[in-house]
Amino acid sequence: MAFLKKKRYLVLMVLTVMIVGFFVFYFISVSGQILEIKLNDIRVHDIMEFRENRDTLKAHGLSPKQIDDILNHPDKYRTISYHFELKNPSIMALVFNLRVEPQFSAETRKRLVWVDKRFAIRPYVLPSKTNQDGVYLMVKRDENDTDQKLLDMAKKDRFLVTGQKAGRLFNHGSVSIMVEYTGK
Repeated sequence: MAFLKKKRYLVLMVLTVMIVGFFVFYFISVSGQILEIKLNDIRVHDIMEFRENRDTLKAHGLSPKQIDDILNHPDKYRTISYHFELKNPSIMALVFNLRVEPQFSAETRKRLVWVDKRFAIRPYVLPSKTNQDGVYLMVKRDENDTDQKLLDMAKKDRFLVTGQKAGRLFNHGSVSIMVEYTGK
């Protein structure tokens, strides 16, 4: 009888250690900042590279007067694309409901025509995954603006990325990261 009691006690002890170990591992895996984001590339494009036409410009909420100016003078406009790498190193937690809030420099705000909200297309990052995404905008060039000047201007822009994190058991709070250009 004593042998069976010791065996039950040992089995109970092993199960307890396994359960506690699982929960410790789980909470370490989902705690802290589990999303890494890099803004590793910014490009300036001619607007015709994106095949801007009346319908796509109208979809961005532009007025007919603005659309006519863009289509009649495409050399005065440029599209800027910001390319992000989103990485979730956690093996247990999902990052979801991602939102991006651009914080443009005064130079960018002065030239801004529209911002594409495409970053919302991929509103989550699965555990142990890396995704690529981007934010696109159109600017109206000043008289002395070159593509290099617009690129240098865009490198000053920042983005606040927010979202939620959840493990297999329940929601674990929010994520908030300020992203700046890290390339050359």
